Amino acid sequence: MRNSKLKDIRNAWKHSRMFFGKNKVMMVALGRSPSDEYKDNLHQVSKKLRGEVGLLFTNRT
Repeated sequence: MRNSKLKDIRNAWKHSRMFFGKNKVMMVALGRSPSDEYKDNLHQVSKKLRGEVGLLFTNRT
C-alpha cells in the first residue's frame, strides 16, 4: 500500500502513528467488548472496522 499519496500523508502526520492490517487482528488488539478492550470505549472503534481501513492515532488537535 505504498504510493505517493500515502507517502505524503505519512509525512504530514509523521508525529502520529498509522496502523494498517487485518481487521480481525486490529479488533482483537483494540478489544471486541468492554470487558477486553485496551482503553475505555475502544471496542466502539473495533465495531466500525469494515473493508480496507487504517487507523491514525495522534495527540494533536
